[in-house]
Amino acid sequence: MRRQYYPHWRVLVVAPDTLGAGLRERLTILEERFRADGVELVRVPHVADPFAHRVVREADYVIPLAPGDLLRLDAIGELVLSAREVDADLVYAYEQDLDESNVPRPVRRKAVWSPHLLFHCSYLGRGVMYRSTLLDLPAGRVAAFPFDALVYDLALRAAPRVKRAVCVPVVLCTVHVPALRPESQRVAQEQEVARLEEQSLREAVWRQGLSAKITRGPRPRTFRVRHDLGKGTRISVVVPDVGSLKALQRCVRSLGSTTLKPEVVVATARDLRGKLPRTVQLLRVEEPKSYGTLVEAGVLHSASDYVVIAHPGAEAHGNEWLLPLLEEAAAPDVAAVSPKLVSPEGSSLWPPPEMASGWLQHAPTLLQCPLPPVTVYCREDLQGCKLRRARGAEQLARIVGKRLRKRGRSMLSVPYATFYVHGAFDPSGPWAAVDDEDA
Repeated sequence: MRRQYYPHWRVLVVAPDTLGAGLRERLTILEERFRADGVELVRVPHVADPFAHRVVREADYVIPLAPGDLLRLDAIGELVLSAREVDADLVYAYEQDLDESNVPRPVRRKAVWSPHLLFHCSYLGRGVMYRSTLLDLPAGRVAAFPFDALVYDLALRAAPRVKRAVCVPVVLCTVHVPALRPESQRVAQEQEVARLEEQSLREAVWRQGLSAKITRGPRPRTFRVRHDLGKGTRISVVVPDVGSLKALQRCVRSLGSTTLKPEVVVATARDLRGKLPRTVQLLRVEEPKSYGTLVEAGVLHSASDYVVIAHPGAEAHGNEWLLPLLEEAAAPDVAAVSPKLVSPEGSSLWPPPEMASGWLQHAPTLLQCPLPPVTVYCREDLQGCKLRRARGAEQLARIVGKRLRKRGRSMLSVPYATFYVHGAFDPSGPWAAVDDEDA
């Protein structure tokens, strides 16, 4: 930190009373050197709150760091300049681990700022710079929590007040991770951090007044926050008839296997009586002019709270595809939720590689990319959208996505629900061309 070129910074070293005698003695010896370097050493008891210290409160921005966190030479300058450029409340960057071999491990790339993603894992990590007014921790939490659990609790408490955040897509912080430590010790530390992170997450859900259940995710230190749909929630699935009859039958059959039993509406211009299950509602559209005309007719026909627009070239995998999507769509400020799309061979087609991390993502990461052609929408957010202008699935996704971004609504991708994509239908390519050819 002494080598940072940015001149306007101060360092506060917090030394709790729980430090061993040897470390306390070493800090006393270094105290004079700290003063010469502009570093202030503060000894705090268990109940003290270092974030209420004068050095922190007088600062514009604060970066909590733990022993072993190494900053790049221009890290502080990069973070501060990025924050001042857009007047951001929160700035963070990529990071990577480093052990005794000095061989850097793979870079931990981070998604753009998303409170929804923060509810599923501690993805901000180390080297995060906060505006000092966002820091709010209960007294004694600094001494009681390990640093990894502490930074997650800090991020959860600051998230509701963050108006603008910036992710710097370079590695500015390297975390020292000892490689030569017993496996049992490492596992015990991970379990303790996970337990405290879950405690912080439950407190955050309670503070925000959300009606949700918290369960542990499939990987360590990950969680699933399942929002309550409420009684009487109505769901409908709109399938525009733009492909072959065989593909349409396969799609409708997979949609009907879900345990929630939504209303399935097929908007078509041809006679399909007796060719689809009796539970499917056939909506006849005379002389459809575009893909969007069929979709708009199906949306107007349904009176549901949530509408699933499903391209007939996709097929649901399993019977639990709908519930994970609706549990995320019920979260505040969420307007659209998309599943994971894979090919029959198992390769991932959506989200794109730059978004894919196996977890919930914030769609504004790809402002120029449309939503996939299988998406759950809140019906209220579709009202007023000029759907009939869309000639294909890609153009429809761009029209809706542009409107939702203007309204500040969130669009999420949830990997717990999976759809297979068949034939020439390629969600990474020009969907409109496929639709025009089918028509």
